[in-house]
Amino acid sequence: MANLLTTDGIVCWHDPLATLRNPNDVIGLNGGISDTGMCLYPELINAVKKKIVIVRDRYQCEYSLKKIGVNLPFLDLAESRLNLIKADIVVKFDDLFGYEAANKIHEFCIGKPLSKDRHALLNGLNVQTRGIL
Repeated sequence: MANLLTTDGIVCWHDPLATLRNPNDVIGLNGGISDTGMCLYPELINAVKKKIVIVRDRYQCEYSLKKIGVNLPFLDLAESRLNLIKADIVVKFDDLFGYEAANKIHEFCIGKPLSKDRHALLNGLNVQTRGIL
């Protein structure tokens, strides 16, 4: 998501909670954020203008979180807090690989259509946060 929404003049920070000491510090970041852990802070998310929630199958989440060493009780807490977020757009994770869903998010956040070539390029990447994996 962060790669999709980072453009010439806008940065979408990927997993800023991994390096910030206080979750409130995300408010001071210039641009947007893409962070699974932010679902634990619905009051912070609801305070920003544009909110997108990406939902993913629980088993996919468990597999992904195990790979990076996150304790699975996080998922139960995350699911309960996720319902408190007042999202503008809700998208299924798997739908992001299709142009329509990715373009909808891009137009909502950036204000212009997503290049089909850029979408194809991003679909071919597997980007991981350095130091976490």
